[in-house]
Amino acid sequence: GKVLTFNASESIAINIVMIRENKSPIVWKGVGVACVYEKSGSFYKVSASGEGFEINRRGAFRLFVGISGVAQLGINKKAVD
Repeated sequence: GKVLTFNASESIAINIVMIRENKSPIVWKGVGVACVYEKSGSFYKVSASGEGFEINRRGAFRLFVGISGVAQLGINKKAVD
């Protein structure tokens, strides 16, 4: 296959996410990626400028807001209380 190159471009932002079993994922934002060629093949070298941090997979925390409602799942599904 072809090697995907990540040239120094200000229009590309790369985040790396590590999925862990029974734990929150860890993300590294704005990492650098470069192609490294060795005798055994080509590899991607990933460089992070800071520590990774745990994220909430849903992007939001569960928080009861005191309002009851009905959810409709899909276009033609019946409502669920």
